[in-house]
Amino acid sequence: MKSRNACEWIDRMTEQLSNKIRFLSFVASFMVVMIHCNLCPAVDRRYLIVVQDGIYSFAVPFFFLVSGYFFMNRYRQTFDWWVVAVKKRLYSLAMPYLFWTLTAILVGFMVHGKCSGLLPALGITVVTPANPPMWYLKMLLIMAMISPVIIWGVRYLGKIVLITLSIAILTLLAFDIPGIKTIGRTFLYFSSGVAIAIYCNPPKCFLTNSPVVKFIASVILWAIVISVELIVDLKYNMYWTRMWLYMPLINVPLIWYGYDLVCDKIPSWQKVIGNQAVIALCRTSFFIYCSHYIFIMILNNIWQLGSTSEITIAGLFVFLLCMVVAVFTRKLFPFLYKFLTGGRL
Repeated sequence: MKSRNACEWIDRMTEQLSNKIRFLSFVASFMVVMIHCNLCPAVDRRYLIVVQDGIYSFAVPFFFLVSGYFFMNRYRQTFDWWVVAVKKRLYSLAMPYLFWTLTAILVGFMVHGKCSGLLPALGITVVTPANPPMWYLKMLLIMAMISPVIIWGVRYLGKIVLITLSIAILTLLAFDIPGIKTIGRTFLYFSSGVAIAIYCNPPKCFLTNSPVVKFIASVILWAIVISVELIVDLKYNMYWTRMWLYMPLINVPLIWYGYDLVCDKIPSWQKVIGNQAVIALCRTSFFIYCSHYIFIMILNNIWQLGSTSEITIAGLFVFLLCMVVAVFTRKLFPFLYKFLTGGRL
C-alpha cells in the first residue's frame, strides 16, 4: 500500500466535511445527555427500543469513528511522532478526565454524603468512573497509546481478516464477559475509523452526490430491526438489553447519509452549518459531553424523573444549560475554558 503524504489528510478534509463532522458531533453530544438523563428504571420500554437504542446509541461509536479517522490522517510512522501524539492526548484527554471526574466525586459527596473510594471513583480500578461519560476519554487515550499496533493491523492484515475480526468482536459483545463490552466496541469503532481513513476515498465515501439510496436502505434496515425488537418485546415480554451495542452499525450510516440527503435537498443548509455562529456553537460539544453529568447529578437529587416526558424535558434543560455555560465561559474566560476542555477553544 502506498504511504500517505504528510499533508494529504488536509487535502481530503474539505470545509464541507469538517462542518459535517462538527455538526454531527454536536448532535451526538445531545444524544449522550439524553441517554444519561434516563435514570428512571420504570421508563417505557418502547422508548428504550426506538429512541435510546435505535437512535441515541449513535453517539459514542461516532465519536470513536471520527477519532480513529483523524488519528490515522495525522499518523506518521516515527517513534517521535507517536511520543508527541501521546503527550498531546495526555493534556487534551487526561486533564479533562481528571478534572471532571474529581468534580463528580465532590458533587456526589455533597449530594449523597459518601464516596465509594478514590481509586474506583477515578476509574483506576474499574471501567466506569464516578463521572460515567469519562470512560470514553480514558479508552480514547488507551487507543492512542496502542495506535501503532492498531494501524499496522488495519493496514497489513487485509480486509478479509479485518472483517472476520470485526464479526468475532460483535459476537463476543453478545456475552456478558467483564470488560469485553467496553474494550470490544472501543477497539471496533476506533479501528473502523482508521480503516475508513486508509481504504476509503472520502469525497466518494463521505460526500456522495446521491445519498438517497443509501439513506433509504439504512432506514429500511433500521425499521426492520426496531420492528422485530418491538414485536418480540410485545409478544414475549423480552427486551434484549444489548441491542444498543449493535444498532450503531445501522444508525451511524443512517444519520450520516441523512445529513447528506438534507444537504442535497436543501442547498442553503451548507451556508447555515458554515455560519460562524453555528460553528462556534458546535464547538461546545466537548464541554457539553464532559460537564453534563455533573448537572444531571444535581438535577436528579432535586427532581425524581418518573416518565419519558420528564426525561425529555430534563435532557433538553441540561443540554441547553451546558451549552449556555460553555458559550459564556468560552467568551468571557477563554483560559478557563481551555483548561476545562483540554486546550480546545
